[in-house]
Amino acid sequence: MNLTIGQASALIVYDCAHGSIDQPFAANAQGQFDLAGTHVPETPGPIRDVPPVAHPARYTGTTDGKAMTLTVTLTDTGQVLGTFTLTLGKTGHIVKCL
Repeated sequence: MNLTIGQASALIVYDCAHGSIDQPFAANAQGQFDLAGTHVPETPGPIRDVPPVAHPARYTGTTDGKAMTLTVTLTDTGQVLGTFTLTLGKTGHIVKCL
């Protein structure tokens, strides 16, 4: 997973999916966060006349400013997609759907 944080939002790219956090990325004094966004699964090959389905998602976890643990949960289904560990400055290995 790769997470790019901007001033007003964040973009997430991971294997066969992408998402966004639709608010400023903010953690509390203990480094905990709980942020709303979207998750969009991707499929291999060309897709004609079928827009991707965006699911509402919660991005929760903790950070110390250098390392982060991030859990992605789809709020419309309750499905937990996984917990990811990220390190500041390190690019994750992303495998796009082929």
